[in-house]
Amino acid sequence: MGEKLEELADAGVGSVMLFGIPDLKDEMGSQAYAQDGIVQRAFRKAKEICPELYYIGDVCMCEYTSHGHCGVLCGHDVNNDATLELLAKTAVSHVEAGADMVAPSDMMDGRVARLGNMSSKFGALYDSVLDRYSELMTFFGICYYLSMKDYFLYALIAFVALIGSLMVSYVRARAEGLGIECKVGFMQRPERVVLTSLGALFCGVFKDITVFEPILIMIVPLAFVALFANITAFARVRHCYKAMKE
Repeated sequence: MGEKLEELADAGVGSVMLFGIPDLKDEMGSQAYAQDGIVQRAFRKAKEICPELYYIGDVCMCEYTSHGHCGVLCGHDVNNDATLELLAKTAVSHVEAGADMVAPSDMMDGRVARLGNMSSKFGALYDSVLDRYSELMTFFGICYYLSMKDYFLYALIAFVALIGSLMVSYVRARAEGLGIECKVGFMQRPERVVLTSLGALFCGVFKDITVFEPILIMIVPLAFVALFANITAFARVRHCYKAMKE
């Protein structure tokens, strides 16, 4: 490792990000924040060999957990709040081992606030409200663009996707207000954001193709969101109904 670091420094590279693959993995990803973890040992060695480089730690748990997810599982879902605590421990362990900066790369809500010890209940509420606004404005913008271009059927699909996205979030919020855990269904916000973003991105990249209408590259993912978001909303209603019957 020392030879490679010195080679990078001689080439003018100023910073290096370290990733680790541990020998042992477990459900809690304990090697991510272990004091003798592979990345922690690497930081100490790197600082000793080549202290002039700027070292960055990748704060994520997917390479350390036995199931491959970025956090602690609760059933089939990742427990966001429990994972935040472990991510904070991971970041601290990197800095204590010699990292100059930590770079969160997970998908957990509130991780930056937690790493900076700035988390609060109002912050969680504010984050959720901004998430809803950003998602709804995205769908509204797509609807407006499609209607202005006379793609009325496609605009309707985008509008149905907007309704489904809103209802998925609303049903969960209402259920949790009644004391019912409601995270069922797979078309949750990360899936909706990824599908919508990729559709819009590739629609622009391949706008000049002539085999079919390029707009379909965006509409097909939107149709999946429209269908499965509404299915997820109804699945959550059914889940709540069954939970109240028990």
